[in-house]
Amino acid sequence: MAPLDNKRPQSPSKLRLRDAAGAAVILLAVLSFPTAALSQGALLPGETSKQFLITMSGTVGKETFHSARCLLTINPRVVGSLNPYQVIINGYPFTNSRNSFFWFSEDTNMTALAGGITCRLKKTYVKQSSIHFYYMSPALLTPGSFTQANKEQAAQRLKDAKPTRITAQDGVLELNVTGGGVRGKVWMTGYDFIEKAYVRYAAVINGHRTYNMRTESY
Repeated sequence: MAPLDNKRPQSPSKLRLRDAAGAAVILLAVLSFPTAALSQGALLPGETSKQFLITMSGTVGKETFHSARCLLTINPRVVGSLNPYQVIINGYPFTNSRNSFFWFSEDTNMTALAGGITCRLKKTYVKQSSIHFYYMSPALLTPGSFTQANKEQAAQRLKDAKPTRITAQDGVLELNVTGGGVRGKVWMTGYDFIEKAYVRYAAVINGHRTYNMRTESY
């Protein structure tokens, strides 16, 4: 004859208490061991800076562009700044290359989470932003702009025309840094005094890590 099981069944209240304790242990474990993606910032501990060569594709005014390039540098927080990083972007190979832009994060309000960085242009009437972009104003590309010159002179002036600098009055930059790469997007609006109209610049960003590269003044 088989022995009887003298074990008493646990009460529902004890079972609920046991389940709650187990859930608490699991939650504590999840919070104590975040994933690498969440724990890694745009700069690793001890890194003094990171540089990326980025490529932009997008639109500016009525023009669609591809393969414009810039150099992106991410530095640690500047002493006295509220921003967690310092982000600087310059046109490449020239600072005023067509469809490139300049970004200085100290003129923005920045938020950062793990490898993600978002910069929103500060709206102030006291100081003009240093952030700007370059594009060819339509007036510079219109033959009618050179009606007093002969065709050869007009063609040469078109060849020598330099991109127009547009100071950003509003804009947002979003970056996601993952290892040796970076992705993101940017948009800005500003006033073109040649066209006498507002212009919007919008582009997606893709880039890879690089070292010791510099831009040249045009």
